[in-house]
Amino acid sequence: MKHISKLLSSGRALAVVAALLSMACLWNFKASALIREPDNVIYGMISIRGQAITAQDFMITVEARRSLNGPAIAQYQMGELAGAGDFYSLRIPLESLTPTSAASTGTGETVFIVVMDAEDMLDSKTIQIGARGKFTRLDFGSALPDSDNDGLPDAWENAVFGNLDQGRDGDLDRDGTGNFAEYLAGTSPTDPADSLRLTIKSEATGQVVSFRSRPASGIGYLGLQRRYSLEYNTNLVTAMWSGVEGSTNLVADSGEIRHRAAVGTPDRFYRARVWLQALP
Repeated sequence: MKHISKLLSSGRALAVVAALLSMACLWNFKASALIREPDNVIYGMISIRGQAITAQDFMITVEARRSLNGPAIAQYQMGELAGAGDFYSLRIPLESLTPTSAASTGTGETVFIVVMDAEDMLDSKTIQIGARGKFTRLDFGSALPDSDNDGLPDAWENAVFGNLDQGRDGDLDRDGTGNFAEYLAGTSPTDPADSLRLTIKSEATGQVVSFRSRPASGIGYLGLQRRYSLEYNTNLVTAMWSGVEGSTNLVADSGEIRHRAAVGTPDRFYRARVWLQALP
């Protein structure tokens, strides 16, 4: 301790220490920018002029760029990963603070996702880089023609409405569920008694939450699969929705999805989430 006190009593020593501290702070700041974060993954399906792109279309690549005509900072060639199937899967490197690598991005940065063949740019979209390790789905086009771009396949609209006049958010049967939600759930947008509903029944061993499962079949669902997740919440104002164990990412099977909450389970709110995805 005496030695340290003597060193700090010297004005010159203080200047040296201050300089060393300054260099240390600068070094730490620069080093922190080099810390790799978990990659962001952008994935999805591609359709060009109504034709679905598959893993066999090796000439198609997907690139991430900082500018539309700039160099690629990440690239995926269709079929590159066997596990991705007909999806593209683009891993975008992420760094903390200001990226020091030309091939890395930072949270909140906007990048271009570009679809290319051997010669031309076929399509492009922009996306904002999310939090570290985030998976984001971004589809290009649709294998099901949608001439009015309302998210409802033309074939489905014509089959259930007889025209293309009903929009995504319309509610012709006035049951509180919009047309797009009815399409996702496989319910009828013209029948107010047909909708995705949960029921809760009390039994001796607890409460049973259930709802009907419907496969994606028929007009407007070619190449698609319907999936469900049952989720719960303990506070509608502040709590986050969480998946019910054993009842998430379930493939529709024409049966009933049931969950039994044993006696003593804290009070919960429940909801069913439904979505469509391409067949594996």
